[in-house]
Amino acid sequence: MEEYQNLKYSAYDKLYEVNKFIHNITLGPNSTYRDEPDRSTNEVIEVKQRTKSKPKSNTYVRQPATDLRILLKMKELERLKQTQDLIAQKQKLFIDDQKLRDNRMRQRWIDKQKELLLQVEQQEMQIFQAEEEHDKNSLLQNEQRQRYYQELEEKRRRRDLELQAKEQMKRNLECMNKISKNQQEISLLYQDILNILKTTVMDENIKKPIGEISQKLKMLSLEMEEITKKCKSSVSNVEVQKSADLLAQMVVLKDDVRRVIIDYNKQKEIKLKEEQSKLVKEMQPNSTVAAVVPKPDPATPENVTTTKINKFISKASLYIFSEMQEFLENHQKTYADLLANESLKQFKFDCKKAVNIPVNAISAVNAHHLQDKYLKLSNLLAGKPVPVGDSQMSAAKHPQGIAFCMDLLAKKIILQGDLMISSNPEAAFCYGTIILSLWNEYPDFGKLLLAHFHKECPYLVPIHLPKAVGQTDEDYYKSLGYQYVDGVVEKQDKFLKRMTGIMRLYSAIIISKPKKSQKGVNPHGLTQGWRWLTATLNLEPKTDITATLIHVFLETAGCTMQNTYKNEFKKIIAFIITVYMPMLKKIDSGGPYTRLEVLLQEFQAKGQFSEPSGILPITYW
Repeated sequence: MEEYQNLKYSAYDKLYEVNKFIHNITLGPNSTYRDEPDRSTNEVIEVKQRTKSKPKSNTYVRQPATDLRILLKMKELERLKQTQDLIAQKQKLFIDDQKLRDNRMRQRWIDKQKELLLQVEQQEMQIFQAEEEHDKNSLLQNEQRQRYYQELEEKRRRRDLELQAKEQMKRNLECMNKISKNQQEISLLYQDILNILKTTVMDENIKKPIGEISQKLKMLSLEMEEITKKCKSSVSNVEVQKSADLLAQMVVLKDDVRRVIIDYNKQKEIKLKEEQSKLVKEMQPNSTVAAVVPKPDPATPENVTTTKINKFISKASLYIFSEMQEFLENHQKTYADLLANESLKQFKFDCKKAVNIPVNAISAVNAHHLQDKYLKLSNLLAGKPVPVGDSQMSAAKHPQGIAFCMDLLAKKIILQGDLMISSNPEAAFCYGTIILSLWNEYPDFGKLLLAHFHKECPYLVPIHLPKAVGQTDEDYYKSLGYQYVDGVVEKQDKFLKRMTGIMRLYSAIIISKPKKSQKGVNPHGLTQGWRWLTATLNLEPKTDITATLIHVFLETAGCTMQNTYKNEFKKIIAFIITVYMPMLKKIDSGGPYTRLEVLLQEFQAKGQFSEPSGILPITYW
């Protein structure tokens, strides 16, 4: 509105100036302006000439008359042109500003990407350096642990030899006792037979069989004397068995003597009756004698053997542990040159990324997702090209690359038990099925995984390591699976949480199934779970950790174990409730013991362990 007023004022001003030079009608039908074009034009020319010729002064100069419509049209055209120029200028400024903002945004995005990539590379480099440091520490720990195990094995060997000597003496004593007992019984039988023969009136008809029996009696007696003499120098089960055989023959011989004498007396009686029958005209029928069948002795109850509790480890578990650790050490030696070569730093970094990226992404989203992660890991171990970021890499580019990646994968999976599964128990089963599928395809990977399981949690062997003489607290706790940060041992609750995740992953492997194309073959199945549980129950329990691991195992694998082993598994649970829990209560009454006790009470109430959530069917992928 204000612009319109300004335009109106401007028009009036111009009209005022123009009217000074216009004396006729210029608009409408009576206009005379068009009839006199030359006059106005001449006047304008004259004004211009006078303006050019005369010098400028402060006096007002009359301007020639101009048509208002022309002026307005010119002003309108000028205004339109200015407007168009202004719009074009605005558009150009807008476009330039938009381009500037786009360039700035694109540059910020590129800078942000570079910053993120740099951060990721720095983090991965820190992880790589930490893992290298961990590997060096692990090698040192392995050497110390191996020396300790050798010393422990030597002590156990000497102790076993002493025990064997004691057991041999015990067996010899037992053999002597058995032989002595058999000798006493033989002597009694010998005396009984002599007494029977002395009280029997013999004639020509009985002398011959009795003579044969007497001859056998003397031979048995002589053989027993020879056994007794031999036992003064050495004794074995052979002599025991011979004395038992002689005793059995002596029993038969006594029965033979009785039978011969009974038959002889019956014949004598029959002859006597025949002679009397000739004298008696009427004979009464002989009364029969009812046979008396002796009742068998009641069965004696069997001796109930109690389970012997070992302190540290069984021989079978020690053999498994030693074999797995030796395999791990030999495998790590195969790629020692690769680790020592600094020029292959990028290759090692790519190997770590090729392992970490698919392992971190494992989840039971769907079967296709699980299949994709399995194929990436399988191809990596097979030496085939796998994607790493925007490029491809192959572990087979270096002769030791596949061995390096296989060990990296085993360590990474154990680490997932600590980081992932301890907080998300259901994730254990999607890891378990991929692990079993890779295990079936690459058996060495399975051995490496077991070795790292035993290394991170020796209670999975099971093995309870005592503190060696001169061993520092740090070395001792590290041998038990504890971690140290800046010289400080990790807290007990964090240690138990980490062990819980590792045990849950191990239990999930035991009851899981591989992909369906492998037809359910589990290379580390329920028999290994049975072995671990029984071996653990044969060891003295340890505070917190024993109750924690048994609780996690029964919670994860208890239902499957019960469905497979049925009554035999129930017997083990009954043993845990009646025998093992009282032993455990003497040393442990905290949270782990309470949780195990509650789980067993639920089992007693329901008669069945609940199936864990998250377990995958065999036809899942």
